Amino acid sequence: AGLQGEAATAGGGESGGVPNSSVGGGGGNMSILPCRVYMRHCVLAARSLGPEAEASFLDHTFLSDRVTPLRAHLSRNPSIMEELPPPSLAERYNG
Repeated sequence: AGLQGEAATAGGGESGGVPNSSVGGGGGNMSILPCRVYMRHCVLAARSLGPEAEASFLDHTFLSDRVTPLRAHLSRNPSIMEELPPPSLAERYNG
């Protein structure tokens, strides 16, 4: 949760969005989005460190476009914070 810079990009993209078809460029406007469950896990971990750590994480961690902070992405996709991990990962991911 002490990460700054580019957000974790493992996993899938947003449901209902354009499929992720490019890794490492060359895909036009395509971007890789963080795994929703893992992003929620990271936000909860930052939150557990206090309001200053959470704000720093949300404002200084960016999507793969290197422009969009997580706070902006979450404000456009608030359901991410309501999404629960699969049962096999619930305890690990603060389910």
